[in-house]
Amino acid sequence: MIGFGGAIGMVHSDNPVTGTDPVGSTVAPVHPPPVPESESIVTGSGPGCEAPAIDPEAALLGPGRQPSSGAEVIAAFEASYYHARDGERARSFVAPGAAVPGTTTIQAGIDSVAPGTLYCARIRLLIPGLYSVEATETSPTAPESTWQQRISTTNIDGRAVITAIAAG
Repeated sequence: MIGFGGAIGMVHSDNPVTGTDPVGSTVAPVHPPPVPESESIVTGSGPGCEAPAIDPEAALLGPGRQPSSGAEVIAAFEASYYHARDGERARSFVAPGAAVPGTTTIQAGIDSVAPGTLYCARIRLLIPGLYSVEATETSPTAPESTWQQRISTTNIDGRAVITAIAAG
C-alpha cells in the first residue's frame, strides 16, 4: 500500500513491507461527498484509480473542513502524503499520542519517494474503526510497489482521526 505501511508506519523504504506512504501538495478547497462507513473507497491519481475514485485534491478536504469518517480521514492522509507531499498536513489527520510516527519522520518518508510518484489507495472497512488499505505507488524512477496496511481510526469531538497504522 501506500508507502507508509511498514514498520510502525511512516518511513518509506525499498522494502514494501517496511515502507511508508507518499502524498502531494496544497490545493484549493474541494468538498468530496461524505463516505458512508459501510463502503469501500478508492482514492488517488495512479493507474487503477479511475472513476469513481475520489480525486486527491478532493481528498485533501480544503480549509476548515474536517474528515467525518474513517475512510475519509485515511484518504486525506494519503493525499497529504503523496499528492501534497506535506508531512505536517498528513500528521494533522492523526490523533495526539497515536501509534504513528511524528511529522519529521513522515516528511522523511515523503522525501524518500520520487516526485511525480502516483498512488492509488483502496480503503476497505473491516470492522468499525479498522480499515484495510492497499496502496500502489507508481514511480517515474522505480518499479511499481504495493503496500498492505491496517489503519485504525476513531472519532474525537465529531472529527475522524487515525489512531494507528500497521503493516497488514
